[in-house]
Amino acid sequence: MNGRAWLLTSWTGRSFAGAVVLKGLLVIALWVTGGTLSLQYADRFVNLVLIVLASVALVGVTLAVRERLLWRVRRKLILSYILIGAVPILLLVAFSLLGFLLVFFDISSYLVQNRLTILTEQANNLARTTMTEVERTPFDGRPEVLVRRQAVLETRYPGVALSMVPTSGTPRCGVPPSKDLPAVTDTLPRWVSCRGFSGLLLHEAVSDNQLFLVARAAALPNRPNPDYAVIVDLPVDEASTAHALEGTGIRLGTLSLVSKNSDAGPLPTEIDGDDKGMKGAARGFFNTATLLTYTDWQNGLPGRAALSMNVQVGSLYAWLGGGQGQSTDVNFSSILLLMLVGIGALLLVIEFVALGNGLALARSITDSVDELFKGTERVKAGDYSERIPHRTDDQLGDLAISFNVMTVSIKQAIEDREEKQRLEGELRIAREIQMSLLPQGPLKAPGISLAALCAPAREVGGDYYDYLPLGEDRFALLIADVSGKGASAALYMAELKGLMLSLSRIHSSPRSLLIEADRIISLHLDNRSFITMIYAVVDTKARTLTCARAGHTPFIRIPAGPPEDRRARVLAPDGMVLGLNLDEGERFQRTLCEVVIPLEKGDLFFFYTDGISEAMDGGDGYYGDERLAEFLEAHADEPAADIRDGLLREVSTFTAGQQQHDDITMIVLKVDSD
Repeated sequence: MNGRAWLLTSWTGRSFAGAVVLKGLLVIALWVTGGTLSLQYADRFVNLVLIVLASVALVGVTLAVRERLLWRVRRKLILSYILIGAVPILLLVAFSLLGFLLVFFDISSYLVQNRLTILTEQANNLARTTMTEVERTPFDGRPEVLVRRQAVLETRYPGVALSMVPTSGTPRCGVPPSKDLPAVTDTLPRWVSCRGFSGLLLHEAVSDNQLFLVARAAALPNRPNPDYAVIVDLPVDEASTAHALEGTGIRLGTLSLVSKNSDAGPLPTEIDGDDKGMKGAARGFFNTATLLTYTDWQNGLPGRAALSMNVQVGSLYAWLGGGQGQSTDVNFSSILLLMLVGIGALLLVIEFVALGNGLALARSITDSVDELFKGTERVKAGDYSERIPHRTDDQLGDLAISFNVMTVSIKQAIEDREEKQRLEGELRIAREIQMSLLPQGPLKAPGISLAALCAPAREVGGDYYDYLPLGEDRFALLIADVSGKGASAALYMAELKGLMLSLSRIHSSPRSLLIEADRIISLHLDNRSFITMIYAVVDTKARTLTCARAGHTPFIRIPAGPPEDRRARVLAPDGMVLGLNLDEGERFQRTLCEVVIPLEKGDLFFFYTDGISEAMDGGDGYYGDERLAEFLEAHADEPAADIRDGLLREVSTFTAGQQQHDDITMIVLKVDSD
């Protein structure tokens, strides 16, 4: 969003524009009216609103800049390396330099303060020795003593001034001060005690209106009620501090008034502001100041002044390390300085190397991430041919390899999934076709109740049952189980369906039908497969059930009669499985038996495949034939459909949600008791 859009569309922009307009109107109103109280309050409120809106705008701009400039990972990493590596080093260097300068400035301040203290003590000693000499001299010779002593002291202290003033009344003796020092007039101030005074005073030069310091000392005779005092003034300038500060690289600068007590009264001369200063060194880069406490001579109250100093750090360091001015070729401080410089240079080299490595690593990481991002975008768009170049032998390179392997695997998995979906679709169609091969609708026969079910374990299965009408009073029932599962078993089952339809019209005997079926099937069946079957013919007029069993699971009969006689009887006529082709069917014919069972009202016949008896629970336990027989005995009097549905529920409960391992097929035949 540009500035114009921000001003016109956002509430902060519109508010800021309105506040600016209102601010302009208030400025005009204040200029015209001179500034009423209400307008002043309004102006302050608008200023506050502008500050708040400007802060909100600044935060928004910061977030926008951060979002736009720091979107890429590389910029974030570079900024992180700079903040983590470079910025702390710069801050450390700045901190060290500031600490270094602070120490040297404090040392400079201490040296200057110490020199002023020494000057004050020297002025006090000079005042006392002069007082001693004056006391020994007759009154008429005292001015000559002062003149002579000042002449002697000027050779050592240029600008020194000696005066003798009365403690009351007008001065009775004295000598002219130097051209820059005003004459000491009036009496000794009353605040000066008999012990005398020593300290710093602030004066103003008469010639150029500049402030300067004076170390003043006043000495009084050692007797009660002294009537005069000797005052010695030593000016604080470069000449008086040259010897003490020689070689230190410190030059005194300007003097500025910081503060004075409100009750102190005027200074000895009039000062027109706080910007006057003492003549001294020109300002430089390493200028500092030391705060001094001076005394107002009129009333003795203290004041504060700042004395600037120009410090040559190198000269001061050499002066300190060389034993205060004594030059030496090699000293311990020089060795430490060289070590410090070496460590600092090594630290900078390491920092630059680390920063360079960090930037290179950031570039490597971001290039890999960018390529990975582009690759994932193409994968998301459905292009699985994208390959990321392998540039490094680290985890980033392994990531590129993993991405390439992943895209290949995804592509293969998608192709496999599509193929699986295609096969599943075909198998669903095959299941529908297979289910259509089974009898459709309820099975009906006069005097007989029939119920059947086929539930493949997979989409298609090898179990098969059928109901074949053979005439007005006869029909055939068959149940078969093709070895194996899946599509191959389903194909054999479909072939068996057509074969049974044809043979059932030719052969009225179950045994002869199975013999012919074995002969035909053994010619086409794979040598690893076989088929089990029970084929039964029910004659409702003769009330008989004629059947033959070709290796299939035995069937169960519960005969009619009182409840104590309705026990399950397992019927297993001899017979081998179909399709073995061992000896051209001779053994099959020899072992195959056909039985005829009379039908009585209330009889129950149950034909099934081993998918029921071999149904497994979670603990690898089988449902079993005994449990099946007990169920049939308990429900033998129920309708055939109820027996079928109840058994299916019990088997499902027994398996407790376990996957179905085999096809389940059953036929329930019940002779009506009516």
